[in-house]
This record gives sequence, C-alpha cells and structure tokens, in this order.
Amino acid sequence: MSVYLRLKRKKRANPQKFNSLLKNDLSENLYPIINVGAGEDISIKDLSLLIAKISGFKGQVTFDNTKLDGTPRKLLNVDVLTKLGWTPKISISDGIKKALQDFSYS
Repeated sequence: MSVYLRLKRKKRANPQKFNSLLKNDLSENLYPIINVGAGEDISIKDLSLLIAKISGFKGQVTFDNTKLDGTPRKLLNVDVLTKLGWTPKISISDGIKKALQDFSYS
C-alpha cells in the first residue's frame, strides 16, 4: 500500500495553529515532523488499475507473483496536520487525471 499526494501552492492549514505548533516545538529545541497525506492508502495493484482506467490504457496490467510484495502498508499518521485544519481537497482519481494532464502538456 502507498500514499500519494498532489500539492498545489495554496495554504489551507490554519496559520495560527501552525505557527503556534512551530513556536512551541522550536522553543523546546524540537523540530516537528508533520506527515502530509490524505490518511488513506491504496494498493499498488489498485493504483495501477486506476491509472490504466483513467488514462485509457487498453493493455493488460500484470504482476509478477514470484516477487516479494514489499511493505504491506505505508499509511502516514496525519493527525498533526488534521489538527492544524488541513484536509485534502483532491481525490486520488482527480489527482491522477490532473497529473496525466500535466504530463501531456510537457
């Protein structure tokens, strides 16, 4: 499982809460780690099939089951970011569509 994120240059977190968090942590010589994500994950298989569907790929998506799967789950804890007032505004499907549009214009 993996987490994917599309970023835009737009602040959505509450700046007062964010500044307060940084001020408190930095005054105690702590450096806050803030995970950024949607709090959801998607398997590589499901992601591959979703990209194939959205892109109009007509071939077959296959997987080599003789190889290891890797880490079963890679879901970030986004509680700190959520408490700051940030929530994702783009679904995984919309993010893939926009990424494909960006690539096609490059």
